[in-house]
Amino acid sequence: MPTARQDDNAISVLIPAHGNTSGLEKTLAGIEAQQPSGRTLEFLVANDGDDPALTGICRRHGASMVSISPRRGSYFARNRALEKANAEVVVFLDAGVEVPNGWLPAVISALETADYLACAIDIVDAPHPTASEAYEMAHAFPIATYLRDSHFGVTAGLAVKKRVLEEIGGFDERLFSGGDLEFGDRVHRAGYAQALLSQPALLHPPRRALSLFRKQFRARFGHRCLSRFYPDRFPPRRPLTLAGRFLLALLPPRPDSLHREFPSKTTVPLWRRFSFLWAFKICRAAADLAATLIPSQVLPRKPIRIVWENFTDHGG
Repeated sequence: MPTARQDDNAISVLIPAHGNTSGLEKTLAGIEAQQPSGRTLEFLVANDGDDPALTGICRRHGASMVSISPRRGSYFARNRALEKANAEVVVFLDAGVEVPNGWLPAVISALETADYLACAIDIVDAPHPTASEAYEMAHAFPIATYLRDSHFGVTAGLAVKKRVLEEIGGFDERLFSGGDLEFGDRVHRAGYAQALLSQPALLHPPRRALSLFRKQFRARFGHRCLSRFYPDRFPPRRPLTLAGRFLLALLPPRPDSLHREFPSKTTVPLWRRFSFLWAFKICRAAADLAATLIPSQVLPRKPIRIVWENFTDHGG
């Protein structure tokens, strides 16, 4: 993967965006307010799908933007932005993530002894959460577990030294899901030092039910692609075992799960927790089974339009 010349005093911040203009504005403003002394910030926005509404935001924040049409997914988008990154440190964020005060200095400090930094992410507390939002507050982003068991952090909050990317390459852009896991595993196998930044934690908005259900199918099909591309590293799952799990998922949730699976002080009524958990169990098991039985396909090769725009002299 071609890359730009490295600047040891710069930090490249890469944010893929597909719509979500308000989220991109929030993330850029949060990281921009933490300009480190003696370093420059380089914002690289990957406009996946060529949304014209993102142009004004990039201009206001002095960001460079690569527009990709048609949409090719976040890993393809990140790789295109990486080709222009010229900093010693590369920070990956998702549009919509809130960056707390002191986060960027903590990242820089942690990278003095690490090559790959997985960053903790908390869910924003919703004052009146739905069942899915309350479930997200209890379960989303177990980054410490991901790093300990599978050697990866999510690209919603990740920092990597540029030399790692130059030596082992970027993300597998054939993937629409699972690229975080594949990249982190590859970093671990190459022997680089991985670490966790537990505090301060980034903040991510909770997903609504439909978004959470879609994520289950996307994640399961992502694992199917991983097992196809890297069968030795990510063994395929057995269809018969998954069929049994699907049948078990048809059973209603256990009464104790209505408390165990949600925050202790949640105000979500029991009947809403029950209906959500039952639907979520079935969705997750169906996604596992479908991803195993339906043949995976490689993305068709369509003509891709890639255009760079540099607004670094127009920040306001």
